[in-house]
Amino acid sequence: MRRTSLTRADDDLHRQFSVKRVHGLKTPEEEVSNLLHSSLQIGDEVVLSARFGDVVPEFTGRPVVLASAGIGVTPMAGMLSHLVMTGSQRKVAFLHAGNSANTFALRNQIRADLANFPTHP
Repeated sequence: MRRTSLTRADDDLHRQFSVKRVHGLKTPEEEVSNLLHSSLQIGDEVVLSARFGDVVPEFTGRPVVLASAGIGVTPMAGMLSHLVMTGSQRKVAFLHAGNSANTFALRNQIRADLANFPTHP
């Protein structure tokens, strides 16, 4: 079983999730991450189980800080996307640490979401 993160707020039809490809280790080629990367094509349909976990933002009007490092950015990207899609007026600080802009997963999505977020004085 491979853990995934929803990385974009859904529109009741589509779900975007991220899976880190695991290869070169002692994992079988049929590992889910390898199958997803090598076998599925854009537009293919997959059956997913219900999401579970405890990384859930509270529904308040208080400011929110989304902080991550490396691939830990995936749940933060999903939360930011949800805030933008729902028209949240919360003040948001998005902090991310990584090795370089080239290894910043979901960088373009996050930049676009931040650009569409309401600004506060």
